[in-house]
Amino acid sequence: MAHSDTLETALALLAESDRSGRATVTHTQEQIRRAFAVAVSLEALARGFKRREEDRCSFPLTDARQAAYDRADVKAEEKVRITLAPYGLAASIGGDPRGSQIHILTPRTGRANTLGGREAGWAV
Repeated sequence: MAHSDTLETALALLAESDRSGRATVTHTQEQIRRAFAVAVSLEALARGFKRREEDRCSFPLTDARQAAYDRADVKAEEKVRITLAPYGLAASIGGDPRGSQIHILTPRTGRANTLGGREAGWAV
């Protein structure tokens, strides 16, 4: 993902987690830096989900490989949950390798960057 997309994800995290109710909010450089790091982490987790889903769709997997992928998915889902917890956000994890694997749910602001709109949330 390009840095501009990562920054947009970071800003979506900050906007969705803001509870001040003000129309315009100023964030510190440190808040933006931390949100950017979270966005980078989410992108890495999304790449892992995508790679495993592509393998599942493209190759017959052995039982051992399928079990390993299932364990990796559970760990990654937990990491996504922990990563978003400080922002008070949740995510939807997709299973279709053709699209985004992680969608941050944005009920407060309704921000979206996909054709799924508000219901789909913010795709990482």
